[in-house]
Amino acid sequence: CKSDPCKNNGSCTNTGDDYECSCQAGYIGKTCSAIDYCVSNLCKNGASCRSLSGSFECKCLRNFYGRLCEISDYCKDVKPCLNEGVCKKKGDLDFECFCRAGFSGKNCKIEEFCLSSPCKHNGTCIQRREGYKCECNVPYIGWNCEVEDVCTHSNPCKNNAKCDVGADGKYYCQCTSVYEGPNCEFNKQCMESKCENKGVCYEKEDGGYFCRCLGHYSGSNCEKLDGNADVCSSAPCLNGGTCKVKESNSSSYDCTCKSGFFGNECHEKVNIYKMIKKYVMNCLYPLDPTTTDHCSSDPCMNGGQCTLNIHSDYKCECSNAYTGVNCEFENKCADEQLCSGRGKCTYVFPASFKCHCNGGYEGDRCEGVETACSKKPCKNDGTCQVDGALYKCLCKSPFTGSHCEKKGE
Repeated sequence: CKSDPCKNNGSCTNTGDDYECSCQAGYIGKTCSAIDYCVSNLCKNGASCRSLSGSFECKCLRNFYGRLCEISDYCKDVKPCLNEGVCKKKGDLDFECFCRAGFSGKNCKIEEFCLSSPCKHNGTCIQRREGYKCECNVPYIGWNCEVEDVCTHSNPCKNNAKCDVGADGKYYCQCTSVYEGPNCEFNKQCMESKCENKGVCYEKEDGGYFCRCLGHYSGSNCEKLDGNADVCSSAPCLNGGTCKVKESNSSSYDCTCKSGFFGNECHEKVNIYKMIKKYVMNCLYPLDPTTTDHCSSDPCMNGGQCTLNIHSDYKCECSNAYTGVNCEFENKCADEQLCSGRGKCTYVFPASFKCHCNGGYEGDRCEGVETACSKKPCKNDGTCQVDGALYKCLCKSPFTGSHCEKKGE
Protein backbone atom coordinates (compact mmCIF):
# COMPACT_ATOMS: atom_id res chain seq x y z
CA CYS A 1 0.00 0.00 0.00
CA LYS A 2 3.07 2.31 0.18
CA SER A 3 2.54 3.35 -3.47
CA ASP A 4 -1.03 4.42 -2.60
CA PRO A 5 -2.61 2.39 -5.44
CA CYS A 6 -6.27 3.11 -4.52
CA LYS A 7 -7.72 6.06 -6.43
CA ASN A 8 -10.61 8.42 -5.67
CA ASN A 9 -10.05 8.30 -1.89
CA GLY A 10 -10.22 4.49 -1.78
CA SER A 11 -8.80 2.74 1.34
CA CYS A 12 -5.88 0.27 0.86
CA THR A 13 -5.48 -2.93 2.89
CA ASN A 14 -2.39 -5.26 2.71
CA THR A 15 -3.24 -8.92 2.01
CA GLY A 16 0.20 -10.52 2.19
CA ASP A 17 1.71 -10.35 -1.26
CA ASP A 18 -1.10 -8.12 -2.60
CA TYR A 19 -3.48 -5.36 -1.57
CA GLU A 20 -7.20 -4.71 -1.63
CA CYS A 21 -8.97 -1.40 -2.20
CA SER A 22 -12.22 -0.42 -0.46
CA CYS A 23 -13.77 2.09 -2.88
CA GLN A 24 -15.89 5.14 -2.14
CA ALA A 25 -19.50 5.08 -3.33
CA GLY A 26 -19.63 5.60 -7.07
CA TYR A 27 -16.32 3.90 -7.92
CA ILE A 28 -15.36 0.27 -8.56
CA GLY A 29 -12.39 -1.78 -9.87
CA LYS A 30 -9.07 -3.05 -8.53
CA THR A 31 -7.84 0.50 -7.89
CA CYS A 32 -11.27 2.29 -7.61
CA SER A 33 -10.52 4.04 -10.89
CA ALA A 34 -13.69 3.02 -12.74
CA ILE A 35 -17.01 4.85 -12.31
CA ASP A 36 -19.85 2.75 -10.93
CA TYR A 37 -22.81 3.62 -13.15
CA CYS A 38 -25.04 1.38 -11.07
CA VAL A 39 -24.63 3.44 -7.90
CA SER A 40 -28.02 5.11 -8.34
CA ASN A 41 -29.64 1.77 -9.30
CA LEU A 42 -31.93 2.97 -12.13
CA CYS A 43 -33.09 -0.55 -13.00
CA LYS A 44 -36.75 -1.19 -12.16
CA ASN A 45 -38.81 -4.11 -10.99
CA GLY A 46 -36.03 -6.05 -9.16
CA ALA A 47 -33.64 -6.04 -12.12
CA SER A 48 -29.88 -6.34 -11.43
CA CYS A 49 -27.55 -3.63 -12.70
CA ARG A 50 -24.21 -4.17 -14.43
CA SER A 51 -21.82 -1.25 -14.81
CA LEU A 52 -20.15 -0.95 -18.21
CA SER A 53 -17.52 1.33 -19.64
CA GLY A 54 -19.30 4.66 -19.82
CA SER A 55 -22.78 3.17 -19.25
CA PHE A 56 -24.76 0.38 -17.58
CA GLU A 57 -27.22 -2.37 -18.43
CA CYS A 58 -30.14 -3.89 -16.58
CA LYS A 59 -30.78 -7.64 -16.42
CA CYS A 60 -34.57 -7.93 -16.24
CA LEU A 61 -36.64 -10.50 -14.41
CA ARG A 62 -39.12 -12.51 -16.46
CA ASN A 63 -42.06 -10.62 -18.07
CA PHE A 64 -40.24 -7.27 -17.86
CA TYR A 65 -38.33 -5.52 -20.62
CA GLY A 66 -37.13 -2.15 -21.75
CA ARG A 67 -33.77 -0.44 -21.06
CA LEU A 68 -34.66 -0.05 -17.37
CA CYS A 69 -36.95 -3.11 -17.21
CA GLU A 70 -39.74 -0.62 -16.76
CA ILE A 71 -42.19 -2.17 -19.26
CA SER A 72 -44.45 -5.09 -18.48
CA ASP A 73 -47.32 -4.32 -20.96
CA TYR A 74 -46.13 -2.37 -24.02
CA CYS A 75 -49.65 -1.26 -24.98
CA LYS A 76 -50.42 -0.04 -21.47
CA ASP A 77 -47.09 1.48 -20.49
CA VAL A 78 -45.92 2.97 -23.81
CA LYS A 79 -49.26 3.63 -25.56
CA PRO A 80 -47.71 3.46 -29.04
CA CYS A 81 -50.93 3.75 -31.07
CA LEU A 82 -51.75 7.37 -31.98
CA ASN A 83 -54.95 9.05 -33.19
CA GLU A 84 -57.26 6.83 -31.11
CA GLY A 85 -55.77 3.62 -32.53
CA VAL A 86 -56.34 0.43 -30.53
CA CYS A 87 -53.22 -1.44 -29.34
CA LYS A 88 -52.94 -5.23 -29.14
CA LYS A 89 -49.95 -6.96 -27.53
CA LYS A 90 -47.96 -9.42 -29.68
CA GLY A 91 -45.58 -11.55 -27.59
CA ASP A 92 -43.37 -9.87 -25.00
CA LEU A 93 -41.67 -7.26 -27.17
CA ASP A 94 -44.09 -6.39 -29.95
CA PHE A 95 -47.51 -4.87 -30.54
CA GLU A 96 -50.05 -4.20 -33.31
CA CYS A 97 -52.14 -1.06 -33.82
CA PHE A 98 -55.66 -1.21 -35.22
CA CYS A 99 -56.17 2.28 -36.70
CA ARG A 100 -59.47 4.10 -37.03
CA ALA A 101 -60.66 5.22 -40.48
CA GLY A 102 -58.44 7.87 -41.97
CA PHE A 103 -55.13 6.73 -40.41
CA SER A 104 -52.54 4.01 -41.08
CA GLY A 105 -48.97 2.99 -40.33
CA LYS A 106 -47.26 1.04 -37.52
CA ASN A 107 -48.38 3.65 -34.96
CA CYS A 108 -51.47 5.00 -36.82
CA LYS A 109 -49.43 8.15 -37.41
CA ILE A 110 -50.05 8.51 -41.15
CA GLU A 111 -53.19 10.43 -42.05
CA GLU A 112 -54.97 8.93 -45.07
CA PHE A 113 -55.85 12.12 -46.96
CA CYS A 114 -57.01 10.15 -49.99
CA LEU A 115 -59.78 8.43 -48.04
CA SER A 116 -62.11 11.39 -48.58
CA SER A 117 -61.51 11.26 -52.38
CA PRO A 118 -60.42 14.90 -52.70
CA CYS A 119 -59.44 14.63 -56.39
CA LYS A 120 -62.30 15.71 -58.65
CA HIS A 121 -63.18 14.51 -62.16
CA ASN A 122 -61.73 11.02 -61.64
CA GLY A 123 -58.30 12.35 -60.70
CA THR A 124 -55.91 9.90 -59.00
CA CYS A 125 -55.03 10.63 -55.37
CA ILE A 126 -51.46 9.84 -54.26
CA GLN A 127 -50.79 9.67 -50.53
CA ARG A 128 -47.71 11.53 -49.29
CA ARG A 129 -46.03 11.73 -45.92
CA GLU A 130 -47.43 15.21 -45.24
CA GLY A 131 -50.54 15.37 -47.41
CA TYR A 132 -51.56 14.19 -50.87
CA LYS A 133 -51.19 14.96 -54.56
CA CYS A 134 -53.78 14.69 -57.32
CA GLU A 135 -52.83 13.43 -60.77
CA CYS A 136 -55.47 14.99 -63.00
CA ASN A 137 -57.03 13.75 -66.22
CA VAL A 138 -56.97 16.05 -69.25
CA PRO A 139 -58.31 18.74 -69.40
CA TYR A 140 -58.43 19.34 -65.63
CA ILE A 141 -55.85 21.10 -63.47
CA GLY A 142 -55.66 22.55 -59.94
CA TRP A 143 -54.79 21.15 -56.52
CA ASN A 144 -57.92 18.97 -56.55
CA CYS A 145 -58.37 18.78 -60.36
CA GLU A 146 -61.26 21.20 -59.88
CA VAL A 147 -60.40 23.60 -62.73
CA GLU A 148 -61.11 22.77 -66.37
CA ASP A 149 -58.16 23.83 -68.51
CA VAL A 150 -60.08 25.02 -71.55
CA CYS A 151 -56.78 26.22 -73.01
CA THR A 152 -55.64 22.61 -73.35
CA HIS A 153 -59.06 21.22 -74.21
CA SER A 154 -60.36 23.62 -76.85
CA ASN A 155 -58.02 26.66 -76.85
CA PRO A 156 -60.58 29.42 -77.49
CA CYS A 157 -57.87 32.04 -78.11
CA LYS A 158 -57.50 32.76 -81.80
CA ASN A 159 -54.83 34.21 -84.05
CA ASN A 160 -51.78 32.80 -82.19
CA ALA A 161 -52.83 34.33 -78.88
CA LYS A 162 -51.54 32.83 -75.63
CA CYS A 163 -54.19 31.17 -73.46
CA ASP A 164 -53.95 31.10 -69.64
CA VAL A 165 -56.36 29.72 -67.02
CA GLY A 166 -56.81 31.67 -63.77
CA ALA A 167 -57.49 30.36 -60.27
CA ASP A 168 -61.20 31.09 -60.81
CA GLY A 169 -61.27 28.60 -63.71
CA LYS A 170 -61.75 31.29 -66.34
CA TYR A 171 -59.43 31.65 -69.30
CA TYR A 172 -57.63 34.77 -70.45
CA CYS A 173 -56.22 35.45 -73.90
CA GLN A 174 -53.02 37.44 -74.38
CA CYS A 175 -53.46 38.88 -77.86
CA THR A 176 -50.75 39.85 -80.32
CA SER A 177 -50.48 43.53 -81.23
CA VAL A 178 -52.74 43.16 -84.30
CA TYR A 179 -55.77 41.57 -82.57
CA GLU A 180 -58.07 42.28 -79.65
CA GLY A 181 -61.32 41.06 -78.10
CA PRO A 182 -62.07 38.38 -75.45
CA ASN A 183 -60.75 35.66 -77.76
CA CYS A 184 -58.45 37.89 -79.82
CA GLU A 185 -60.96 37.40 -82.64
CA PHE A 186 -61.08 41.01 -83.83
CA ASN A 187 -58.51 42.52 -86.11
CA LYS A 188 -57.76 46.03 -84.84
CA GLN A 189 -57.60 47.37 -88.37
CA CYS A 190 -61.14 46.16 -89.05
CA MET A 191 -62.46 47.38 -85.72
CA GLU A 192 -61.03 50.84 -86.37
CA SER A 193 -62.06 50.95 -90.04
CA LYS A 194 -65.19 52.61 -91.37
CA CYS A 195 -66.82 50.11 -93.69
CA GLU A 196 -70.14 51.89 -94.08
CA ASN A 197 -73.57 50.72 -95.20
CA LYS A 198 -73.10 47.16 -93.90
CA GLY A 199 -69.84 46.69 -95.73
CA VAL A 200 -67.87 43.71 -94.43
CA CYS A 201 -64.30 44.28 -93.30
CA TYR A 202 -61.59 41.74 -94.15
CA GLU A 203 -58.04 41.81 -92.88
CA LYS A 204 -55.05 41.73 -95.20
CA GLU A 205 -51.95 39.69 -94.63
CA ASP A 206 -49.90 42.88 -94.36
CA GLY A 207 -52.04 44.06 -91.45
CA GLY A 208 -54.31 46.38 -93.41
CA TYR A 209 -57.98 45.86 -94.38
CA PHE A 210 -60.39 46.13 -97.27
CA CYS A 211 -64.19 46.53 -97.39
CA ARG A 212 -66.46 44.23 -99.34
CA CYS A 213 -69.50 46.38 -100.15
CA LEU A 214 -73.11 45.23 -100.42
CA GLY A 215 -75.77 46.15 -102.95
CA HIS A 216 -75.16 49.34 -104.88
CA TYR A 217 -72.38 50.71 -102.65
CA SER A 218 -68.73 51.13 -103.57
CA GLY A 219 -65.63 53.00 -102.46
CA SER A 220 -62.78 52.11 -100.09
CA ASN A 221 -65.23 52.25 -97.18
CA CYS A 222 -68.45 51.51 -99.12
CA GLU A 223 -69.36 55.16 -98.76
CA LYS A 224 -70.50 55.72 -102.39
CA LEU A 225 -73.99 54.91 -103.67
CA ASP A 226 -74.45 54.14 -107.40
CA GLY A 227 -76.36 56.85 -109.26
CA ASN A 228 -79.55 54.91 -110.04
CA ALA A 229 -79.89 53.15 -106.67
CA ASP A 230 -81.41 54.27 -103.39
CA VAL A 231 -80.28 53.67 -99.83
CA CYS A 232 -82.85 50.93 -99.26
CA SER A 233 -81.51 48.76 -102.08
CA SER A 234 -78.95 47.18 -99.73
CA ALA A 235 -81.75 46.09 -97.35
CA PRO A 236 -80.30 47.84 -94.28
CA CYS A 237 -83.26 47.02 -92.01
CA LEU A 238 -82.65 43.75 -90.17
CA ASN A 239 -84.96 41.12 -88.66
CA GLY A 240 -87.72 41.66 -91.25
CA GLY A 241 -87.83 45.45 -90.84
CA THR A 242 -89.19 47.62 -93.68
CA CYS A 243 -86.97 50.32 -95.20
CA LYS A 244 -88.27 53.69 -96.46
CA VAL A 245 -86.18 56.48 -98.06
CA LYS A 246 -86.55 59.78 -96.24
CA GLU A 247 -88.31 62.41 -98.31
CA SER A 248 -86.18 65.17 -96.87
CA ASN A 249 -82.88 63.39 -97.58
CA SER A 250 -82.62 60.69 -100.26
CA SER A 251 -79.32 59.44 -98.78
CA SER A 252 -81.01 58.54 -95.49
CA TYR A 253 -83.69 56.04 -94.53
CA ASP A 254 -86.05 54.97 -91.76
CA CYS A 255 -86.72 51.40 -90.62
CA THR A 256 -90.11 50.19 -89.45
CA CYS A 257 -89.36 47.24 -87.17
CA LYS A 258 -91.34 44.09 -86.62
CA SER A 259 -92.71 43.36 -83.18
CA GLY A 260 -89.98 42.39 -80.73
CA PHE A 261 -87.20 44.47 -82.36
CA PHE A 262 -86.07 48.09 -82.23
CA GLY A 263 -83.12 50.34 -83.10
CA ASN A 264 -82.13 52.37 -86.18
CA GLU A 265 -81.80 49.18 -88.20
CA CYS A 266 -84.08 46.93 -86.09
CA HIS A 267 -80.89 45.26 -84.86
CA GLU A 268 -81.79 45.13 -81.16
CA LYS A 269 -84.13 42.60 -79.59
CA VAL A 270 -86.59 43.81 -76.98
CA ASN A 271 -85.50 42.98 -73.43
CA ILE A 272 -88.53 43.19 -71.15
CA TYR A 273 -86.40 43.56 -68.03
CA LYS A 274 -84.46 46.51 -69.49
CA MET A 275 -87.67 48.14 -70.75
CA ILE A 276 -89.32 47.92 -67.33
CA LYS A 277 -86.18 49.26 -65.69
CA LYS A 278 -86.02 52.16 -68.15
CA TYR A 279 -89.69 53.08 -67.64
CA VAL A 280 -89.29 52.91 -63.85
CA MET A 281 -86.24 55.17 -64.03
CA ASN A 282 -88.10 57.57 -66.36
CA CYS A 283 -90.86 57.78 -63.76
CA LEU A 284 -88.31 58.52 -61.05
CA TYR A 285 -86.27 60.87 -63.23
CA PRO A 286 -88.58 62.08 -66.06
CA LEU A 287 -87.07 63.82 -69.08
CA ASP A 288 -87.95 67.45 -69.74
CA PRO A 289 -90.12 67.44 -72.93
CA THR A 290 -89.27 71.09 -73.66
CA THR A 291 -85.59 70.47 -74.31
CA THR A 292 -83.38 68.10 -76.27
CA ASP A 293 -80.32 68.81 -74.13
CA HIS A 294 -81.18 66.56 -71.22
CA CYS A 295 -77.65 66.91 -69.84
CA SER A 296 -78.34 70.58 -69.04
CA SER A 297 -80.25 69.55 -65.90
CA ASP A 298 -77.18 67.67 -64.68
CA PRO A 299 -79.05 64.33 -64.11
CA CYS A 300 -75.93 62.24 -63.38
CA MET A 301 -75.28 61.91 -59.65
CA ASN A 302 -72.12 61.22 -57.70
CA GLY A 303 -69.73 62.66 -60.26
CA GLY A 304 -71.16 60.79 -63.28
CA GLN A 305 -70.54 62.27 -66.75
CA CYS A 306 -73.57 62.97 -68.95
CA THR A 307 -73.54 62.43 -72.75
CA LEU A 308 -76.38 62.80 -75.27
CA ASN A 309 -77.23 59.99 -77.69
CA ILE A 310 -78.92 59.78 -81.07
CA HIS A 311 -82.38 59.16 -79.56
CA SER A 312 -82.48 62.63 -77.94
CA ASP A 313 -81.85 60.82 -74.69
CA TYR A 314 -78.82 60.83 -72.41
CA LYS A 315 -76.41 58.37 -70.83
CA CYS A 316 -74.46 58.64 -67.59
CA GLU A 317 -70.88 57.36 -67.44
CA CYS A 318 -70.47 56.43 -63.79
CA SER A 319 -67.32 56.08 -61.73
CA ASN A 320 -66.46 52.59 -60.45
CA ALA A 321 -68.03 53.42 -57.08
CA TYR A 322 -71.55 54.00 -58.48
CA THR A 323 -73.99 52.47 -60.96
CA GLY A 324 -77.57 52.90 -62.20
CA VAL A 325 -79.17 55.03 -64.93
CA ASN A 326 -78.21 58.23 -63.07
CA CYS A 327 -75.28 56.76 -61.04
CA GLU A 328 -77.65 56.84 -58.08
CA PHE A 329 -76.75 53.43 -56.63
CA GLU A 330 -73.57 52.62 -54.75
CA ASN A 331 -71.58 49.90 -56.49
CA LYS A 332 -70.51 47.65 -53.64
CA CYS A 333 -68.13 45.77 -55.93
CA ALA A 334 -65.91 48.83 -56.23
CA ASP A 335 -64.27 47.63 -53.01
CA GLU A 336 -61.71 45.12 -54.31
CA GLN A 337 -61.48 43.44 -50.89
CA LEU A 338 -65.25 42.97 -50.50
CA CYS A 339 -64.82 39.30 -51.40
CA SER A 340 -61.65 39.02 -49.28
CA GLY A 341 -59.48 38.83 -52.40
CA ARG A 342 -60.67 35.23 -52.82
CA GLY A 343 -63.53 35.59 -55.27
CA LYS A 344 -65.25 37.71 -57.91
CA CYS A 345 -67.86 40.30 -56.96
CA THR A 346 -70.93 40.91 -59.14
CA TYR A 347 -73.34 43.81 -58.75
CA VAL A 348 -76.97 42.91 -57.92
CA PHE A 349 -79.60 45.50 -58.85
CA PRO A 350 -80.35 47.88 -57.27
CA ALA A 351 -77.77 48.13 -54.46
CA SER A 352 -76.45 44.74 -53.43
CA PHE A 353 -73.72 42.30 -54.45
CA LYS A 354 -72.80 38.63 -54.58
CA CYS A 355 -69.40 37.01 -54.15
CA HIS A 356 -68.48 34.04 -56.37
CA CYS A 357 -65.72 32.37 -54.36
CA ASN A 358 -62.62 30.73 -55.79
CA GLY A 359 -62.11 27.01 -55.16
CA GLY A 360 -61.29 26.26 -51.52
CA TYR A 361 -63.17 29.25 -50.03
CA GLU A 362 -66.73 29.90 -48.85
CA GLY A 363 -68.92 32.44 -47.07
CA ASP A 364 -70.89 35.55 -48.09
CA ARG A 365 -67.57 37.33 -48.60
CA CYS A 366 -65.37 34.27 -49.26
CA GLU A 367 -63.94 34.80 -45.80
CA GLY A 368 -64.01 31.14 -44.79
CA VAL A 369 -61.91 28.19 -45.88
CA GLU A 370 -63.77 25.14 -47.16
CA THR A 371 -63.68 22.12 -44.85
CA ALA A 372 -64.92 18.58 -45.08
CA CYS A 373 -68.23 19.88 -43.64
CA SER A 374 -68.72 22.67 -46.19
CA LYS A 375 -71.02 20.61 -48.41
CA LYS A 376 -73.24 19.67 -45.44
CA PRO A 377 -72.95 15.89 -45.78
CA CYS A 378 -74.98 15.08 -42.63
CA LYS A 379 -78.66 14.48 -43.27
CA ASN A 380 -81.75 14.78 -41.06
CA ASP A 381 -80.40 17.73 -39.02
CA GLY A 382 -77.24 15.85 -38.09
CA THR A 383 -74.32 17.97 -36.88
CA CYS A 384 -71.12 17.83 -38.97
CA GLN A 385 -67.86 17.88 -37.02
CA VAL A 386 -64.53 18.46 -38.78
CA ASP A 387 -61.97 15.76 -38.03
CA GLY A 388 -58.73 16.67 -39.80
CA ALA A 389 -59.31 16.16 -43.53
CA LEU A 390 -62.41 14.08 -42.72
CA TYR A 391 -65.68 14.68 -40.90
CA LYS A 392 -68.01 12.98 -38.42
CA CYS A 393 -71.79 13.20 -38.34
CA LEU A 394 -73.39 13.51 -34.90
CA CYS A 395 -76.90 12.20 -35.49
CA LYS A 396 -80.14 13.13 -33.76
CA SER A 397 -82.35 10.29 -32.55
CA PRO A 398 -83.66 8.13 -34.14
CA PHE A 399 -81.22 8.52 -37.06
CA THR A 400 -77.97 6.60 -37.49
CA GLY A 401 -75.39 5.87 -40.19
CA SER A 402 -72.23 7.63 -41.35
CA HIS A 403 -74.41 10.45 -42.78
CA CYS A 404 -77.41 10.08 -40.41
CA GLU A 405 -79.27 8.65 -43.38
CA LYS A 406 -80.75 5.62 -41.58
CA LYS A 407 -83.82 5.82 -39.39
CA GLY A 408 -83.84 3.45 -36.43
CA GLU A 409 -86.92 1.68 -35.22
